[in-house]
Amino acid sequence: MTAMPMLAESVSITFKKGKDNNQSNWTTSTAVAEVLEEGSEGADVLGAITSANRVSPGMYGLKLGTNKDVGEITFSLSEALNCTDIVVKASLSKGTNQYLSVNGQEFTIASAEKNDVYGTFTVPVGAEMTELVLSKSKSKNDGGVAEGFVFVESVTINYTPGAVDPDALPKPEISLEGRTVTITCSDPDAQIRYTDFDGADIDTDYNVYYAPFELYMPCTVQAVAFKDGKTSGVASKFCNVPVQLPDFSSLPDLPKGTLVEFTEPLAVACQANPYMWLTNGSDYVLLYGYNDTEYAAGDVYQGFTGTTDEYRGLLQIKDYSIGEKIEGMTLMPEPMQIFPELVQSNMMNRYVVINGVTITGSNRSYVISLDGEEASMYDSAKLFLDFVPEADKTYNVTGFVGMNNEVAQLIPVKIEEVQAELPVCEAPMFNPVAGEYTEVTSVILSCATEGAAIYYTLDGTEPTVESTEYTAPIALSVDGVYTVKAIAVAEGHSASEVATAVYTIKVETGIDAVEVVEGEAEYFNLQGVRVANPTPGLYILRSAGKVVKVQVK
Repeated sequence: MTAMPMLAESVSITFKKGKDNNQSNWTTSTAVAEVLEEGSEGADVLGAITSANRVSPGMYGLKLGTNKDVGEITFSLSEALNCTDIVVKASLSKGTNQYLSVNGQEFTIASAEKNDVYGTFTVPVGAEMTELVLSKSKSKNDGGVAEGFVFVESVTINYTPGAVDPDALPKPEISLEGRTVTITCSDPDAQIRYTDFDGADIDTDYNVYYAPFELYMPCTVQAVAFKDGKTSGVASKFCNVPVQLPDFSSLPDLPKGTLVEFTEPLAVACQANPYMWLTNGSDYVLLYGYNDTEYAAGDVYQGFTGTTDEYRGLLQIKDYSIGEKIEGMTLMPEPMQIFPELVQSNMMNRYVVINGVTITGSNRSYVISLDGEEASMYDSAKLFLDFVPEADKTYNVTGFVGMNNEVAQLIPVKIEEVQAELPVCEAPMFNPVAGEYTEVTSVILSCATEGAAIYYTLDGTEPTVESTEYTAPIALSVDGVYTVKAIAVAEGHSASEVATAVYTIKVETGIDAVEVVEGEAEYFNLQGVRVANPTPGLYILRSAGKVVKVQVK
């Protein structure tokens, strides 16, 4: 093996770009120099191509795979490196969700402009690196992977200078449980030194390890052992602990793919698969992903964990899990009433309602208008696939402010047609008025609204259109207290208020009961109808020009 010159703390390898995407594939017989841009530091680091499958020079660097198939290339290193991590600058040809694997560490290139460098990804690997393996790791047949291929523009290897000494002290072992990092060494007499922030220098930044410690941000923990003038190899472990969020204000500043955790109670504002909005009472966060569990608005849960994501400018949390439900606790959020012009990026994920708007558009994409101001509305959750707005109608729209290609828009969760206000029917009137009466009383109901129907009750219950309809005066002939309640309804009107009148009836006959003698007098019931053969009861007797109340026995 050719001796490798003294290395710096990192080396950047840049791959050659082809004129198009139809170049001949590289093979194990291809010289490394043919794969690299002229002057790339990789010429000193990479020893040879040890395997190659569907790999060629592409328009934007090393092209891995084809539209439907995987592709991979493996380089041996000229000399083993104490590698801490690998930084890869990669892109994809088209579509979304391509999978790139670097030395066995797989991550997703989620989306990109076609043939445009998408992003830089850090892949932790640990010490004693002897080869570099790059691959498009899933094919079309693996499911969920769009057609296309992956470009790798460059790879930067970060490492600790010095050759790996197999006879040196054993490397420490780093373990992570929750947020707690524990470092051990099989040599109990060795001193362990460590760093818990990326980019630390082993000579100046490593701390002596005494006890397990907590992490509150994801980082690469490195450790070495010292004893009798000897130094072990560098142990390295990427600890992807969640960033603990005190609130949601820091979410826009976190890199995409950051694991986060919120531990305070949160209420469900709305679930509309694949969207779910949670609130702590003042701010809102969007969780994205289909969930078979139904979450009711107002129910409270103990926080969440998940990974930050951004889709066309809309901040969200994916791959989430929600804490335990807090029984007996509810928080029903109320939407903020705004106008269309306030649907702006600084309102992202806010719960809002806009009343009295007109709506134009179709196929889930709409414009809402009010007093000359407009805002975009897009039915992302597909809740209103059958909705067709009518030009002569206005609507109240409730939803959450979203983003699409940096343009703020409303994601609706409720659309209600505004009903025209109807005039209220006049309340019924009573004659005679409420009070105490010592004679049989007939109550007459009336309403000032033309064509109104009146419904009433006598037992104090609330009247409805299912109650007794008023068609004739109500006779109150038996002693007692009567609470008459009535409502009036008319076409083109809303129901009247309930009118109430209380009558106390105490009827006094003034005479003893009499025995009917045929032909002596005329008897009338209390409604004034003549009765030829009265049965026992209360009647009006007309005899010899006089009218009295009598009790027939």
